[in-house]
Amino acid sequence: MMIGYIENHMVEDARTLFEEMPERDNVSWNSMITGYVQERRRVHVALKLFIVMPDKDVFSWTAIITGLCRASFVADAWRLFKQMPVRNLISWASIMSGFQQNGFPVETFCLFREMLSAGVEPNSHSFTTALSAAADLSNEQAALFTASCI
Repeated sequence: MMIGYIENHMVEDARTLFEEMPERDNVSWNSMITGYVQERRRVHVALKLFIVMPDKDVFSWTAIITGLCRASFVADAWRLFKQMPVRNLISWASIMSGFQQNGFPVETFCLFREMLSAGVEPNSHSFTTALSAAADLSNEQAALFTASCI
């Protein structure tokens, strides 16, 4: 029922159910965080929930990082990303997209390189994000990027 409220943009009704739950699992926590993240102007509420969430998983971390980036709080997203205990391809792609969408192509490029160094294989989304960042770089920087990926 809570997810139904969130899907219909009735986040406060979902929050009422959430608060009344005697026990909350990661699905309920992540649903509430995602619900608030979808309303970009409410990302601060999602962050407050994330902070008090007892058992954060990679989905939780990625959802809040994505939300912060979409709301242009890239520095906050970056701080959280650096604190992530476990990162996967989706979390890397999320922070890279956030930097790129907020006008930081050099940082996006550096994150792509760091992701590769961490042994994470890019997918089409992360590679396209990196290529988009390269397009925003100077010709010399873009040439270095392209040469390093071939």
